[in-house]
Amino acid sequence: MPQSLLTYDQVRRKVHTIKTKVLLLGNGFSIGCDPIFKYKSLFTEAKDPKFDLTQAVQQILEKISDHNFEHAMRLLWNAHEISEIYKILPEGKGSPFLEDLERLKQVFLEVIADTHLARPSNIDERKKKAAASILSEYDFIFTTNYDLLLYWLIMYMKGQKNPSSPNKKRFFEDGFYDEDEYQTEQRPPVVPYTGKFFDVENTRMIWFLHGALHLYEEGDNTYKHCWARTGVSLKDHILTSLERKQYPLCVTDGTSKKKQSIINKHSYLYEAWRHFSGKGKALIVYGHKLGHEDEHISDAIAKNLDLEHVYVGVYRKDEENNRRNLRERALKLKTLRDQHIHDNRVSGKNLEVHFYDSETVNMWGDAGS
Repeated sequence: MPQSLLTYDQVRRKVHTIKTKVLLLGNGFSIGCDPIFKYKSLFTEAKDPKFDLTQAVQQILEKISDHNFEHAMRLLWNAHEISEIYKILPEGKGSPFLEDLERLKQVFLEVIADTHLARPSNIDERKKKAAASILSEYDFIFTTNYDLLLYWLIMYMKGQKNPSSPNKKRFFEDGFYDEDEYQTEQRPPVVPYTGKFFDVENTRMIWFLHGALHLYEEGDNTYKHCWARTGVSLKDHILTSLERKQYPLCVTDGTSKKKQSIINKHSYLYEAWRHFSGKGKALIVYGHKLGHEDEHISDAIAKNLDLEHVYVGVYRKDEENNRRNLRERALKLKTLRDQHIHDNRVSGKNLEVHFYDSETVNMWGDAGS
Protein backbone atom coordinates (compact mmCIF):
# COMPACT_ATOMS: atom_id res chain seq x y z
CA MET A 1 0.00 0.00 0.00
CA PRO A 2 1.48 3.37 -0.95
CA GLN A 3 2.47 5.56 2.00
CA SER A 4 0.90 8.64 0.47
CA LEU A 5 -2.89 8.73 0.45
CA LEU A 6 -5.13 11.59 -0.51
CA THR A 7 -7.09 13.27 2.25
CA TYR A 8 -10.85 13.55 1.94
CA ASP A 9 -10.55 17.31 1.52
CA GLN A 10 -8.29 16.69 -1.48
CA VAL A 11 -10.89 14.32 -2.92
CA ARG A 12 -13.56 16.97 -2.39
CA ARG A 13 -11.56 19.52 -4.32
CA LYS A 14 -10.92 17.11 -7.18
CA VAL A 15 -14.63 16.32 -7.64
CA HIS A 16 -15.91 19.80 -6.82
CA THR A 17 -16.81 20.70 -10.41
CA ILE A 18 -18.47 17.38 -11.19
CA LYS A 19 -22.21 17.82 -11.56
CA THR A 20 -23.36 14.43 -10.23
CA LYS A 21 -21.58 13.11 -7.14
CA VAL A 22 -21.94 9.42 -6.29
CA LEU A 23 -21.10 7.61 -3.04
CA LEU A 24 -20.85 3.85 -2.41
CA LEU A 25 -21.01 2.78 1.25
CA GLY A 26 -19.82 -0.50 2.73
CA ASN A 27 -19.84 -2.00 6.20
CA GLY A 28 -17.08 0.34 7.38
CA PHE A 29 -19.70 3.09 7.35
CA SER A 30 -21.81 1.24 9.93
CA ILE A 31 -18.86 0.05 12.02
CA GLY A 32 -17.75 3.67 12.33
CA CYS A 33 -21.05 4.44 14.03
CA ASP A 34 -21.04 1.46 16.38
CA PRO A 35 -18.77 -1.63 16.68
CA ILE A 36 -21.84 -3.88 17.03
CA PHE A 37 -21.81 -4.03 13.23
CA LYS A 38 -18.43 -5.78 13.15
CA TYR A 39 -18.54 -9.42 12.07
CA LYS A 40 -16.77 -10.32 15.32
CA SER A 41 -19.64 -8.84 17.34
CA LEU A 42 -22.24 -10.56 15.16
CA PHE A 43 -20.42 -13.89 15.49
CA THR A 44 -20.33 -13.60 19.28
CA GLU A 45 -24.10 -13.10 19.26
CA ALA A 46 -24.68 -15.89 16.71
CA LYS A 47 -23.18 -18.46 19.09
CA ASP A 48 -26.17 -18.00 21.38
CA PRO A 49 -28.10 -21.32 21.35
CA LYS A 50 -31.34 -19.50 20.47
CA PHE A 51 -30.06 -19.05 16.90
CA ASP A 52 -29.57 -22.79 16.45
CA LEU A 53 -26.38 -22.45 14.41
CA THR A 54 -24.67 -25.80 13.91
CA GLN A 55 -21.32 -26.44 15.56
CA ALA A 56 -19.79 -27.05 12.14
CA VAL A 57 -20.74 -23.57 10.93
CA GLN A 58 -19.53 -22.02 14.16
CA GLN A 59 -16.17 -23.72 13.66
CA ILE A 60 -15.97 -22.41 10.08
CA LEU A 61 -16.67 -18.86 11.25
CA GLU A 62 -14.11 -19.28 14.03
CA LYS A 63 -11.40 -20.17 11.51
CA ILE A 64 -12.10 -17.11 9.34
CA SER A 65 -9.91 -14.31 10.70
CA ASP A 66 -12.60 -11.60 10.66
CA HIS A 67 -15.55 -14.03 11.11
CA ASN A 68 -17.03 -12.84 7.80
CA PHE A 69 -20.44 -14.52 7.43
CA GLU A 70 -20.50 -14.14 3.65
CA HIS A 71 -17.05 -15.72 3.40
CA ALA A 72 -18.43 -18.68 5.35
CA MET A 73 -21.39 -18.85 2.96
CA ARG A 74 -19.02 -19.00 0.02
CA LEU A 75 -17.03 -21.81 1.65
CA LEU A 76 -20.20 -23.84 2.27
CA TRP A 77 -21.28 -23.38 -1.35
CA ASN A 78 -17.83 -24.43 -2.58
CA ALA A 79 -17.91 -27.46 -0.29
CA HIS A 80 -21.26 -28.48 -1.76
CA GLU A 81 -19.99 -28.18 -5.33
CA ILE A 82 -16.85 -30.17 -4.52
CA SER A 83 -18.92 -32.88 -2.81
CA GLU A 84 -20.99 -33.23 -5.99
CA ILE A 85 -17.90 -33.56 -8.16
CA TYR A 86 -16.42 -36.23 -5.90
CA LYS A 87 -19.85 -37.84 -5.34
CA ILE A 88 -19.20 -38.11 -1.60
CA LEU A 89 -22.79 -37.52 -0.52
CA PRO A 90 -25.27 -40.42 -0.31
CA GLU A 91 -27.77 -40.45 -3.17
CA GLY A 92 -31.28 -39.35 -2.31
CA LYS A 93 -30.21 -37.31 0.68
CA GLY A 94 -29.93 -33.57 0.98
CA SER A 95 -26.66 -31.73 1.15
CA PRO A 96 -25.64 -30.78 4.71
CA PHE A 97 -23.60 -27.94 3.19
CA LEU A 98 -26.66 -26.40 1.54
CA GLU A 99 -28.74 -26.92 4.68
CA ASP A 100 -26.15 -25.11 6.79
CA LEU A 101 -25.79 -22.43 4.12
CA GLU A 102 -29.51 -21.63 4.16
CA ARG A 103 -29.60 -21.56 7.94
CA LEU A 104 -26.53 -19.31 8.05
CA LYS A 105 -28.26 -16.82 5.72
CA GLN A 106 -31.22 -16.71 8.09
CA VAL A 107 -29.09 -16.43 11.23
CA PHE A 108 -27.05 -13.62 9.65
CA LEU A 109 -30.18 -11.48 9.25
CA GLU A 110 -31.62 -12.53 12.60
CA VAL A 111 -28.42 -11.54 14.40
CA ILE A 112 -28.16 -8.18 12.62
CA ALA A 113 -31.75 -7.41 13.57
CA ASP A 114 -31.40 -8.70 17.13
CA THR A 115 -28.25 -6.69 17.92
CA HIS A 116 -29.26 -3.60 15.94
CA LEU A 117 -29.64 -0.26 17.69
CA ALA A 118 -33.27 0.01 18.76
CA ARG A 119 -34.06 3.53 17.58
CA PRO A 120 -32.40 6.49 15.83
CA SER A 121 -32.24 8.20 19.23
CA ASN A 122 -29.61 5.62 20.21
CA ILE A 123 -27.18 7.42 17.88
CA ASP A 124 -25.47 10.41 19.42
CA GLU A 125 -26.78 13.69 17.99
CA ARG A 126 -23.23 14.77 17.12
CA LYS A 127 -22.74 11.62 15.08
CA LYS A 128 -25.94 12.18 13.15
CA LYS A 129 -25.07 15.79 12.38
CA ALA A 130 -21.57 14.88 11.21
CA ALA A 131 -22.72 12.03 8.96
CA ALA A 132 -25.64 14.04 7.58
CA SER A 133 -23.27 16.85 6.63
CA ILE A 134 -21.05 14.44 4.64
CA LEU A 135 -23.95 12.62 2.96
CA SER A 136 -25.59 15.89 1.94
CA GLU A 137 -22.72 16.54 -0.48
CA TYR A 138 -23.86 13.70 -2.76
CA ASP A 139 -26.57 13.26 -5.38
CA PHE A 140 -26.72 9.45 -5.35
CA ILE A 141 -25.87 7.20 -2.40
CA PHE A 142 -25.65 3.45 -2.87
CA THR A 143 -25.03 0.96 -0.10
CA THR A 144 -24.52 -2.79 0.21
CA ASN A 145 -25.33 -2.65 3.94
CA TYR A 146 -28.48 -4.26 5.30
CA ASP A 147 -28.83 -2.18 8.47
CA LEU A 148 -31.05 0.83 9.11
CA LEU A 149 -28.40 3.52 9.66
CA LEU A 150 -28.51 5.14 6.22
CA TYR A 151 -32.31 5.16 6.18
CA TRP A 152 -32.41 6.71 9.64
CA LEU A 153 -29.94 9.39 8.59
CA ILE A 154 -31.99 10.28 5.52
CA MET A 155 -35.08 10.64 7.73
CA TYR A 156 -33.01 12.75 10.13
CA MET A 157 -31.92 15.02 7.28
CA LYS A 158 -35.52 15.49 6.18
CA GLY A 159 -36.35 16.64 9.69
CA GLN A 160 -33.73 19.36 9.67
CA LYS A 161 -35.22 22.73 8.73
CA ASN A 162 -31.95 24.28 7.58
CA PRO A 163 -29.55 21.50 6.56
CA SER A 164 -26.00 22.77 6.17
CA SER A 165 -25.58 21.45 2.66
CA PRO A 166 -23.75 22.91 -0.34
CA ASN A 167 -26.13 20.85 -2.47
CA LYS A 168 -29.30 22.80 -3.22
CA LYS A 169 -31.27 19.84 -4.50
CA ARG A 170 -34.15 18.31 -2.57
CA PHE A 171 -33.77 15.84 0.24
CA PHE A 172 -33.02 12.23 -0.58
CA GLU A 173 -35.82 9.96 -1.75
CA ASP A 174 -35.91 6.19 -2.12
CA GLY A 175 -38.67 5.55 -4.66
CA PHE A 176 -41.13 4.27 -2.06
CA TYR A 177 -44.20 6.40 -2.57
CA ASP A 178 -47.77 6.31 -1.30
CA GLU A 179 -50.51 8.15 -3.18
CA ASP A 180 -52.23 8.64 0.19
CA GLU A 181 -49.08 9.85 1.96
CA TYR A 182 -50.76 12.99 3.24
CA GLN A 183 -54.22 11.61 3.91
CA THR A 184 -55.36 11.86 7.51
CA GLU A 185 -57.20 8.53 7.52
CA GLN A 186 -55.66 5.36 8.86
CA ARG A 187 -52.82 4.34 6.56
CA PRO A 188 -51.16 0.93 6.23
CA PRO A 189 -47.86 0.55 8.14
CA VAL A 190 -45.94 -0.10 4.91
CA VAL A 191 -45.13 1.94 1.80
CA PRO A 192 -44.85 0.33 -1.66
CA TYR A 193 -41.96 0.81 -4.04
CA THR A 194 -43.34 2.64 -7.09
CA GLY A 195 -40.17 4.09 -8.58
CA LYS A 196 -41.78 7.53 -8.40
CA PHE A 197 -39.73 10.53 -7.35
CA PHE A 198 -41.11 13.98 -6.61
CA ASP A 199 -38.78 15.74 -9.05
CA VAL A 200 -36.37 13.48 -10.95
CA GLU A 201 -34.17 16.36 -12.11
CA ASN A 202 -33.69 17.81 -8.63
CA THR A 203 -34.17 14.81 -6.38
CA ARG A 204 -31.26 13.03 -4.75
CA MET A 205 -31.61 9.28 -4.41
CA ILE A 206 -30.55 6.47 -2.08
CA TRP A 207 -30.49 2.83 -3.18
CA PHE A 208 -29.95 -0.37 -1.22
CA LEU A 209 -28.10 -2.52 -3.74
CA HIS A 210 -28.48 -5.71 -1.71
CA GLY A 211 -31.77 -4.85 -0.03
CA ALA A 212 -32.14 -3.94 3.64
CA LEU A 213 -33.79 -5.05 6.86
CA HIS A 214 -36.72 -2.64 6.48
CA LEU A 215 -37.58 -3.87 2.95
CA TYR A 216 -39.60 -6.96 2.08
CA GLU A 217 -41.36 -8.49 -0.88
CA GLU A 218 -44.93 -9.66 -1.21
CA GLY A 219 -45.86 -11.14 -4.55
CA ASP A 220 -44.30 -8.98 -7.25
CA ASN A 221 -44.16 -5.87 -5.06
CA THR A 222 -41.53 -4.46 -2.71
CA TYR A 223 -42.50 -2.59 0.46
CA LYS A 224 -40.74 -0.80 3.28
CA HIS A 225 -41.80 -0.76 6.92
CA CYS A 226 -42.73 2.72 8.09
CA TRP A 227 -42.46 3.38 11.84
CA ALA A 228 -44.10 6.82 11.64
CA ARG A 229 -47.45 5.25 10.79
CA THR A 230 -47.64 2.94 13.77
CA GLY A 231 -45.33 4.31 16.45
CA VAL A 232 -43.69 0.86 16.49
CA SER A 233 -39.93 0.93 15.93
CA LEU A 234 -38.56 -0.52 12.70
CA LYS A 235 -36.51 -2.99 14.71
CA ASP A 236 -39.63 -4.32 16.42
CA HIS A 237 -41.41 -4.57 13.05
CA ILE A 238 -38.48 -6.56 11.66
CA LEU A 239 -38.13 -8.86 14.68
CA THR A 240 -41.86 -9.62 14.61
CA SER A 241 -41.61 -10.52 10.94
CA LEU A 242 -38.60 -12.76 11.58
CA GLU A 243 -40.50 -14.59 14.33
CA ARG A 244 -43.10 -15.38 11.66
CA LYS A 245 -40.30 -16.59 9.34
CA GLN A 246 -40.93 -13.62 7.06
CA TYR A 247 -37.45 -12.58 6.02
CA PRO A 248 -36.53 -9.14 4.66
CA LEU A 249 -35.36 -8.47 1.12
CA CYS A 250 -31.63 -8.98 1.63
CA VAL A 251 -29.15 -10.55 -0.78
CA THR A 252 -26.91 -12.54 1.56
CA ASP A 253 -25.44 -15.19 -0.74
CA GLY A 254 -21.70 -15.75 -0.41
CA THR A 255 -20.87 -15.65 -4.12
CA SER A 256 -21.04 -12.71 -6.45
CA LYS A 257 -22.62 -14.77 -9.23
CA LYS A 258 -25.52 -15.85 -7.02
CA LYS A 259 -26.03 -12.31 -5.74
CA GLN A 260 -26.25 -10.98 -9.29
CA SER A 261 -28.74 -13.69 -10.18
CA ILE A 262 -31.00 -12.66 -7.29
CA ILE A 263 -30.67 -8.97 -8.16
CA ASN A 264 -31.78 -9.66 -11.72
CA LYS A 265 -34.99 -11.32 -10.50
CA HIS A 266 -36.25 -8.54 -8.22
CA SER A 267 -37.63 -5.32 -9.64
CA TYR A 268 -36.41 -2.99 -6.88
CA LEU A 269 -32.94 -4.53 -6.72
CA TYR A 270 -32.59 -4.49 -10.49
CA GLU A 271 -33.65 -0.84 -10.65
CA ALA A 272 -31.08 0.01 -7.98
CA TRP A 273 -28.49 -1.90 -9.99
CA ARG A 274 -29.43 -0.09 -13.19
CA HIS A 275 -28.90 3.28 -11.54
CA PHE A 276 -25.58 2.21 -10.01
CA SER A 277 -24.33 0.98 -13.37
CA GLY A 278 -24.78 4.32 -15.10
CA LYS A 279 -24.27 7.24 -12.72
CA GLY A 280 -21.59 9.88 -12.36
CA LYS A 281 -18.18 10.88 -13.64
CA ALA A 282 -16.61 10.11 -10.26
CA LEU A 283 -17.40 7.53 -7.59
CA ILE A 284 -16.28 7.78 -3.97
CA VAL A 285 -16.07 4.42 -2.19
CA TYR A 286 -16.20 4.52 1.60
CA GLY A 287 -15.94 1.59 4.02
CA HIS A 288 -16.16 -1.02 1.25
CA LYS A 289 -13.68 -3.84 0.65
CA LEU A 290 -14.73 -4.60 -2.95
CA GLY A 291 -14.36 -8.25 -1.90
CA HIS A 292 -14.70 -11.44 -3.91
CA GLU A 293 -18.32 -11.84 -2.84
CA ASP A 294 -19.01 -8.42 -4.39
CA GLU A 295 -17.23 -8.82 -7.72
CA HIS A 296 -20.50 -7.86 -9.44
CA ILE A 297 -20.04 -4.42 -7.83
CA SER A 298 -16.57 -4.10 -9.31
CA ASP A 299 -17.85 -5.32 -12.66
CA ALA A 300 -20.57 -2.64 -12.72
CA ILE A 301 -18.05 0.06 -11.84
CA ALA A 302 -15.68 -0.98 -14.60
CA LYS A 303 -18.41 -1.20 -17.24
CA ASN A 304 -19.89 2.22 -16.47
CA LEU A 305 -18.17 4.07 -19.31
CA ASP A 306 -19.37 7.45 -18.01
CA LEU A 307 -17.27 6.88 -14.92
CA GLU A 308 -13.76 8.31 -15.19
CA HIS A 309 -12.48 8.39 -11.60
CA VAL A 310 -12.89 6.10 -8.60
CA TYR A 311 -11.69 7.19 -5.17
CA VAL A 312 -11.31 4.25 -2.79
CA GLY A 313 -11.13 4.80 0.96
CA VAL A 314 -8.35 2.98 2.82
CA TYR A 315 -8.52 2.41 6.55
CA ARG A 316 -4.92 2.83 7.74
CA LYS A 317 -5.50 0.83 10.94
CA ASP A 318 -6.59 -2.25 9.00
CA GLU A 319 -4.18 -5.16 8.72
CA GLU A 320 -1.52 -4.74 6.03
CA ASN A 321 -2.74 -7.82 4.18
CA ASN A 322 -6.30 -6.43 3.99
CA ARG A 323 -5.04 -3.06 2.73
CA ARG A 324 -2.89 -4.77 0.10
CA ASN A 325 -5.82 -6.90 -1.08
CA LEU A 326 -8.06 -3.84 -1.32
CA ARG A 327 -5.48 -2.03 -3.42
CA GLU A 328 -5.13 -5.01 -5.77
CA ARG A 329 -8.89 -5.38 -6.20
CA ALA A 330 -9.33 -1.64 -6.77
CA LEU A 331 -6.56 -1.46 -9.35
CA LYS A 332 -8.10 -4.44 -11.12
CA LEU A 333 -10.98 -2.10 -12.03
CA LYS A 334 -8.69 -0.49 -14.60
CA THR A 335 -7.98 -3.87 -16.21
CA LEU A 336 -11.68 -4.75 -16.23
CA ARG A 337 -12.47 -1.44 -17.94
CA ASP A 338 -9.82 -1.99 -20.64
CA GLN A 339 -11.05 -5.53 -21.20
CA HIS A 340 -14.68 -4.38 -21.48
CA ILE A 341 -13.76 -1.73 -24.07
CA HIS A 342 -11.71 -4.22 -26.09
CA ASP A 343 -14.15 -7.15 -25.97
CA ASN A 344 -17.21 -5.07 -26.81
CA ARG A 345 -15.47 -2.74 -29.27
CA VAL A 346 -16.88 0.34 -27.58
CA SER A 347 -15.29 3.72 -27.07
CA GLY A 348 -14.52 4.85 -23.57
CA LYS A 349 -11.89 6.51 -21.42
CA ASN A 350 -9.47 4.71 -19.17
CA LEU A 351 -10.58 4.45 -15.57
CA GLU A 352 -8.40 6.24 -13.04
CA VAL A 353 -8.26 4.72 -9.54
CA HIS A 354 -7.17 6.83 -6.56
CA PHE A 355 -6.79 6.04 -2.87
CA TYR A 356 -7.60 8.26 0.10
CA ASP A 357 -7.36 7.97 3.88
CA SER A 358 -10.88 7.06 5.02
CA GLU A 359 -10.26 8.35 8.55
CA THR A 360 -9.91 11.89 7.17
CA VAL A 361 -13.60 11.77 6.17
CA ASN A 362 -14.48 11.91 9.87
CA MET A 363 -17.83 10.47 8.86
CA TRP A 364 -19.31 10.30 12.35
CA GLY A 365 -17.45 13.30 13.73
CA ASP A 366 -15.38 13.31 16.92
CA ALA A 367 -18.09 11.19 18.58
CA GLY A 368 -17.50 8.35 16.11
CA SER A 369 -16.29 4.95 17.28
